[in-house]
Amino acid sequence: RNNVLEFVAGGDPLAVEARSLPSVVRLGNEVRLFYSKPSDDFRFEVEQSRALGTGDWTRDGVSPERYDPGSGLFYQAAPISIEDEKKFLRLKLIRH
Repeated sequence: RNNVLEFVAGGDPLAVEARSLPSVVRLGNEVRLFYSKPSDDFRFEVEQSRALGTGDWTRDGVSPERYDPGSGLFYQAAPISIEDEKKFLRLKLIRH
């Protein structure tokens, strides 16, 4: 568990709260990474890659940030296709 990430995402690092931790859901032809809105000093960007290497991460094809009223969480989505044997997402924390 990363206390800084949990704090920035609106959670309490001293309490066990599953809602403040990011989660991934596949819906149709996309995979969505859900998260709580960061504090005003930070923002999140989702990046995708077909491998866990250091140089293959990109935002190409990743949606802008969207809000899901059903869950009360924000998310960004990356497309997936039949050619994607693997798809990795990472949540990048950016300070304003």
